[in-house]
Amino acid sequence: MDIPARAEVIIEGRILPGVREPEGPFGENTGAYFSNIGPVIEVSAVTHRREFIFPALMPWTTDVDTLLTLAGGAELLGQLKSQVRGVVALELVPGTCSFAAVVAVRNCPSHEVRRLIHLALNLDRRLKVLTVVDDDIDPRDPREVAWAMSTRFQPHRDTVIVEGTEGYIIDPSSAGGSGSKVGFDATRGAGAEFDKIVVPPAAAARARAVLSAIEKE
Repeated sequence: MDIPARAEVIIEGRILPGVREPEGPFGENTGAYFSNIGPVIEVSAVTHRREFIFPALMPWTTDVDTLLTLAGGAELLGQLKSQVRGVVALELVPGTCSFAAVVAVRNCPSHEVRRLIHLALNLDRRLKVLTVVDDDIDPRDPREVAWAMSTRFQPHRDTVIVEGTEGYIIDPSSAGGSGSKVGFDATRGAGAEFDKIVVPPAAAARARAVLSAIEKE
């Protein structure tokens, strides 16, 4: 097998079919230690560059959040866009190990929001909490999402609970067993007549001009 000439470290070997051994405990991205039964590799050779660099990530850090968003978040967004009309953006909530996400939608009726919640919670095994907001809410701004939950969400009407789901293996609350998931519809719904306050563009431009003039004095 060809290998990159500039690779830092190369580990050669073969995975033993059907052989499993206990491993760990290792620190996982959920901020806890886990042991597991994993496959075994029989190493035949290790080669590396002089003074090689071995890249690694600390579990439960912003670096991991970024990678999960780029990988799992982008994939899930593409899947949802292809199956639900009106999906415009998705954010995996930082610090939640990709267990929580916010999806922004445009002109999405309540029944489609419900379908979106069920679909997203089933497509991604890790996803446990999903909040759906309108596209006038920035899903990356926790304050705006909290505002939508406070002013557009009613617990008895807009909560979707899915029970008896598969627990994610590194989720301490499910310990690899069964679990549950929840979705929150924080879209306008029947309250569409209540529009979000915005600063008129002309007023905002005037304010910036005044501030700029003050700074120059």
